[in-house]
Amino acid sequence: MTEYDETASELTAVDVTRSPLPSRGLSALTDLNDLEVFARVVEKSGFSRAAQELGVPASTVSRRVSRLEESLGVRLLQRTTRKMHLTEAGRTFFEQISLALRQIQSAEESLKQVQGTPRGLIRITTVEEPFIENVLFEFLRAYPDVSLEIDKSHRRVDLVAEGFDVGIRAGVLADSSLVAHRLLSSGPILVASPAYVQLRGAPSSLSDLRNHDCVILGTTTTAATWQLGSAEAPIRLSVSGRVAINSFGSAVEACVQGLGVGLFPEGFITTWLESGQLVQVLPDVVTQRSGLWIVHPSRTLISPAVRGLIDFVKESFKRSSPGPDLLPVTNRRLA
Repeated sequence: MTEYDETASELTAVDVTRSPLPSRGLSALTDLNDLEVFARVVEKSGFSRAAQELGVPASTVSRRVSRLEESLGVRLLQRTTRKMHLTEAGRTFFEQISLALRQIQSAEESLKQVQGTPRGLIRITTVEEPFIENVLFEFLRAYPDVSLEIDKSHRRVDLVAEGFDVGIRAGVLADSSLVAHRLLSSGPILVASPAYVQLRGAPSSLSDLRNHDCVILGTTTTAATWQLGSAEAPIRLSVSGRVAINSFGSAVEACVQGLGVGLFPEGFITTWLESGQLVQVLPDVVTQRSGLWIVHPSRTLISPAVRGLIDFVKESFKRSSPGPDLLPVTNRRLA
């Protein structure tokens, strides 16, 4: 076997006949730090030097090595008052775990090197809005090692259950465990094209909307309900029309084509309003303010790619809001 002197500065090795380690025990290890402690004892030729290197009492080092031996069911070190000896099984075990510990250290260093670089696949579900699409495409151009799977379903997606990393949602968020970052605050307004107003006239009141075609953002042209009014005095208005589309962009285009009155977040249709393709009707109608949010399931252990996407989207909205009422980006955890 190999002998170790507690006061020696170097190890002196002698040839030994190596024996295999016992088959029992490794599955019972509960703390891989014990392996590193044992390896440090061998490398430093004693408990005291290993304890000094690790910054813990020598008694702690001795206790952890004893715990390791107990879990393995084999003696790794023979101890005397002045000296300790590495057993044959201990030497074989040390050689094996030294390689494993170096590989773990190498893996940790490799991970640290790439930790700040966004890469890999991100699954995102989002509302349909051209500005958001452009931001996502810009993100892909900026980070060539990232791939996006984009879901634009009109339905409300369960991020955790369906395996999505990020969601972009419009409206009033329901309470959940998601972490939410507000991108935009905007209330919906009633709009129509100049051609529709010229042909049918502008509605004179909310009740008059029942006499008009409405473009429904949904899947049915009848029995649709628009929520208007304030949070304190909500108004639920039944509307109908000739076209129902579960795509935001297509619904806006239907309004632009003169197919009816639409109800859309003002911040999302600024381009059409400024160009004159849409005009506001019933401007005195109060609507409840809502918002646009980017949400994700957890505040901790976020991959660099997901963190990079969230920050990129937030910064894009701060620089180039699609609407006139951009509020400072804030973070919010929904209880």
